[in-house]
Formats: sequence, structure tokens, C-alpha cells
Amino acid sequence: MNDFSCDDVDFVTSDTHFGHARIIELAGRPFSAVEEMDAEMVRRWNDVVSADAVVLHLGDLALDTITETFAIEQGELASV
Repeated sequence: MNDFSCDDVDFVTSDTHFGHARIIELAGRPFSAVEEMDAEMVRRWNDVVSADAVVLHLGDLALDTITETFAIEQGELASV
């Protein structure tokens, strides 16, 4: 997404930390492995975000898995 207006944004999020195993311990997330966490977050994302939704992600999107994350999530993602 190159240019957008705030009026175009359907969802705003941050700090998803896809692929960040240590965030499970640091943030007390209820998962035993990073793969489990990522799969559940993607499932929840896709349950809520439609393919044509615009999502503004404010930071800490992913650790090492950013390409895979963009490929499996629904919606058009603008990251700042």
C-alpha cells in the first residue's frame, strides 16, 4: 500500500511479534511454542480481517518471519 488516508483504515494493531519465541515468556502469552502462537494469531486475524480490509500495523510486526506473515494474513497491510 503506497498512499492511504486514515479514513481508509479498517483496523489498527501493533506488537504482534510473529516468529518471536521469547515474547511468549516476556509477555506471558499462553502458548508452548512460537509455531503454536503464530498459527493461532493468524487464525484469529483471518477470522476478523477480510481480504479487502486495510490494516495499519504500528510496529513490532514480526521477528525473522515477516515475508511468511505477509503471505498468510488477509487484508492489505500498511506498516509504520
